[in-house]
Amino acid sequence: MSDSSRHPDAPSIGMPDDFDRALGRIHDLQSVAHTKPATLRLVPPFGIGGTALYSVTTYRQGGDLTEDTPPRRGPATFTVFLEIARGDTNTRVMLPDAVLITLLRQRDALTAKAARQVAKEAAQARKLAGWKPTPPPRRAKKGGAR
Repeated sequence: MSDSSRHPDAPSIGMPDDFDRALGRIHDLQSVAHTKPATLRLVPPFGIGGTALYSVTTYRQGGDLTEDTPPRRGPATFTVFLEIARGDTNTRVMLPDAVLITLLRQRDALTAKAARQVAKEAAQARKLAGWKPTPPPRRAKKGGAR
């Protein structure tokens, strides 16, 4: 395939793209730990829509040392490298720490919202069933009569 037939945004052959550069910067650093690539194949029923293969690797980089006495390490940052193979196309994405924090925050917000909704529905069902809450027994006052 000649260079003229390549996608205009595709890196030239042999030149690293953003994914490669980010991975090269973080891989094998002293304060970095990473997982083995986890591979997940999603197969829809009867293969309709095609299968997709996901490879996920997470890197944890220790925070920088502060100037405090004694020196402390700042919070760790995480970076996820995601590779998606679907049909004839391969997509590679690097998710930085800020994106991962946003994803987790949104997941936690949706989980809390769903829990509140379930609790409201359960309270309404109990109310319709005629259940009346009884208050807890009163506790004796501190330093009361002996």
